[in-house]
Amino acid sequence: METRLIEMEDPTFEPGSAHSAIAPLTNPTEDDFSYTTELYLGLPKAATSGVSAPFTIPAGGTVDITYNITMPATPGEYEVFIDVWSGGVIIGHFKATENVIIEEIVLPEIEIGPIIWS
Repeated sequence: METRLIEMEDPTFEPGSAHSAIAPLTNPTEDDFSYTTELYLGLPKAATSGVSAPFTIPAGGTVDITYNITMPATPGEYEVFIDVWSGGVIIGHFKATENVIIEEIVLPEIEIGPIIWS
């Protein structure tokens, strides 16, 4: 099966952080079809949204699918994939044009104290 590319921004996240990705899926046919999908990072899978509940897209229709996923604990760069099934048969294997980057993000902090009056 051919891997088809899909557009994606180049996000950077902290290890183990939880995020949602939204992808519009379009049924370009003249019939309604039921689908299941899965978004995952890396091969082998370092993180996955799990396989979605079945959903139907009407003929010529589009639905936004939300994928909830917890980022891998290991810093690195991960390819992003979405697989699509209909009737139990895989009908699409998609790869994002950009990767997810997992890195420790240092946020600004400050400590104060104690205040001493004279």
